[in-house]
Amino acid sequence: MKQNNFFNRFFYKETLAKEREKYNTCKSLVGHFPELDEQIGASKSLENVLELHKKAWGLGYRNNNLAPCEYGMFRTKEISTMKPEEVFLGDIYGLWTLPMPKWSDQKSQMYDKDISVYDIILNQYKRVLHSNIRALYDEAKEVVEEYEGVNPPEDLYKVI
Repeated sequence: MKQNNFFNRFFYKETLAKEREKYNTCKSLVGHFPELDEQIGASKSLENVLELHKKAWGLGYRNNNLAPCEYGMFRTKEISTMKPEEVFLGDIYGLWTLPMPKWSDQKSQMYDKDISVYDIILNQYKRVLHSNIRALYDEAKEVVEEYEGVNPPEDLYKVI
């Protein structure tokens, strides 16, 4: 990471601009994480988790695990327009992989005496979303800390 000093601003404008853009993106991810993390944890429905997935994607939390995939969990062209029938969950605890609406129809079916099938699937989606967003947050936080460690605050450049 280049320091934002006079020499680099003169000779490495494009590099500094790219680093600044990446920093701003990462700072945004870091800033949105606490609220998003809390919302995911408090979610009580698959539909709500789907909306949080779309929100996170729109905010820039993007990786292959949360992206569209023809044979994966999210079988859609675009996450922003993904419909419940394009989200395939299951393949855990001996449960089949089914589209989200099929799991919503089974809210009252119990897996055992302590947990319903729906809650297992809900927790699966929440864990997938949370763990990937957390990993992206951790990466973004490192970028922000490195950038801020190399570059002094912007107000030092202001002329009085």
